[in-house]
Amino acid sequence: KNWGGGKKGRKGETPGGPPDWVIQGIIQMHAESASMWTINPIQDYLDMWEDLRSKNCKNDIINRPGQTENCWVWRCHQRMETLLDSDKFNNFVKKTLQDANRGTTY
Repeated sequence: KNWGGGKKGRKGETPGGPPDWVIQGIIQMHAESASMWTINPIQDYLDMWEDLRSKNCKNDIINRPGQTENCWVWRCHQRMETLLDSDKFNNFVKKTLQDANRGTTY
């Protein structure tokens, strides 16, 4: 299987879930798209870093088809202080959005 249009280093299976670089690449592609808006759930941003990602990804499902209770309910498993102190995470998000000219006035 190819990911990222077959670019070098972006081929193969992702057993056990995608590695950090795959999710980071997806977020970058969304940011760099021609769309005026790009909306990614906080779960997608947290999944970019293994140490921030949920230990049980089933807890991050917010819509379970066929169920009417507890749909669209989600609690962030990370404390705000943890996210604020994660320099690697914050710098990546900031650089990705700046490089894509997101947050600038049109």
